[in-house]
Amino acid sequence: RVWSSSLEATQLLPENANACLLAGECLAELRKLNDSAQYYQRAVELDPSMEQKLKNAMEKNRLSQEFMEIAKSSGFSGDTLRLALDVAA
Repeated sequence: RVWSSSLEATQLLPENANACLLAGECLAELRKLNDSAQYYQRAVELDPSMEQKLKNAMEKNRLSQEFMEIAKSSGFSGDTLRLALDVAA
């Protein structure tokens, strides 16, 4: 429910960097990493001072996405991969 509210906030306040930040965080928790990265990037575009704050989160998303792609190519299911990332976090 929180993630849908955060996405609605970005629609109501498309120029609000904090709304984009919250949406990115919620989507990252759901392992929707590509979507999360887009919202993080939009937050930085709207407020460049967020770049340093989001640097680690964006890097974690990128590494997690790489891990998932490698594991998928090895035959692991999406559910197994999400579980592995949850355990690793």
